[in-house]
Amino acid sequence: MNTLLLLLSTLIGSFTSFFLIYQFIKNSGSKLDYLKASELAQSGNYSEAEKYYKLALKKTNGKDYVHLSSLMGLQNIYFNCSKLKESLEYLEKAIKISEKNSKWRQINAQLRSIKDKHFS
Repeated sequence: MNTLLLLLSTLIGSFTSFFLIYQFIKNSGSKLDYLKASELAQSGNYSEAEKYYKLALKKTNGKDYVHLSSLMGLQNIYFNCSKLKESLEYLEKAIKISEKNSKWRQINAQLRSIKDKHFS
């Protein structure tokens, strides 16, 4: 009985370790895409940055900081390219998922700035 419990405990521990490693690898892909997109956006290569932000969004669960940051990255790209409709669309998506997030105030301030600057 003790051997069976030890074996079961080992298997559960191995499965947990495997699951954590899998989640890390899965999430690291989205983080790498986000970092690449940020680098491209900072250098002014908006079309390539857009591709990597969208790739990062596809790899995230919609609740983590990479997802939110990618939405904000796309919002900034569209804003800088004077695509205000798209900019507001991504900003509103970010607001929906960030109401309980620490970036909420920053996002809300950007939305007010866009509306004041371009729609008043």
